[in-house]
Amino acid sequence: MLLKDRNAIVYGASGAVGAAVAKAFAREGARVFLAARHKDRLDAVADGIRTRGGMAEVMPVDATDKQAVEAQLALISDKAGPVKIMFNAIDWGDTQGEPLGTISLEKVLRPVQTGLTTWFYTGTAVADHMARNGGGSIVGISANAGRQAFRNVGGFGIACAAVEHFLRQLAVENGPLGVRVTWVRSPGSPDSPGVHDVWSMAARERGMTFDEIHKEFAKDTPLRRVTRDCQEFCAVGRFHQLKNRSPKMTANCVFASTHSRGARFHCSAALLRTRYNSFIAASSPGKCPRERTARRSFELRASIAFVV
Repeated sequence: MLLKDRNAIVYGASGAVGAAVAKAFAREGARVFLAARHKDRLDAVADGIRTRGGMAEVMPVDATDKQAVEAQLALISDKAGPVKIMFNAIDWGDTQGEPLGTISLEKVLRPVQTGLTTWFYTGTAVADHMARNGGGSIVGISANAGRQAFRNVGGFGIACAAVEHFLRQLAVENGPLGVRVTWVRSPGSPDSPGVHDVWSMAARERGMTFDEIHKEFAKDTPLRRVTRDCQEFCAVGRFHQLKNRSPKMTANCVFASTHSRGARFHCSAALLRTRYNSFIAASSPGKCPRERTARRSFELRASIAFVV
């Protein structure tokens, strides 16, 4: 089992994605600590994990409270030892379906404020904890709206972009200490309640069926498909496999873009270009023959590092 005997904490574990990730980690042998504000929902997720033989403990916390986050992390560490894996799937409270011309500033800023606040408190606390305990992996989730503009998404895309850059900085500052920070960028699972509502709204506006709007959103993904079953976002578990096989992977995102049971991840082409240019600059400044060698070496290493 890939994550056997490792402690993992999942923030936002009461939500659809957080619960699915927690179940995936538990299936891989991790002892999972479920964190969110609503204990009753966490209890239901924990019961589902235990029923299947997994290890799960409910640890309610308000991630907008710095002291509460730090106290919870200390309690987990005292009880079970160092946390090696963290996933943050906290809901940001975004409002979608209104154009910028009519939506209020408060609604636009809410997901930005909530996303950065909860990530700042959980990310910095866990990164510091991991750095003092031999390292670990911090994983987040974002969406295509962080890089591509969509109509009527309110502040959601802005929040995604802000959180992604926060994660890059967290990775750069903590990488030398053995802490890796990565995130999955998803086009959205139509079986997740929030995404389903937004897609249904878009379908009504365009006079399309839900299946037609699904195909519309999927056409720009690498495999022309979007993950349907939110409970199978355990693709994130496969992503963790990728990370463990590539221990130097950090400050990166990968795309989740296919059906659940055949889940794959795709490295951003822009990321590959950036890494390639950096590799060229470091390996062969101004020397064409070495650049060709460097290009082949980079392509080989990239293909190994990013294929599941």
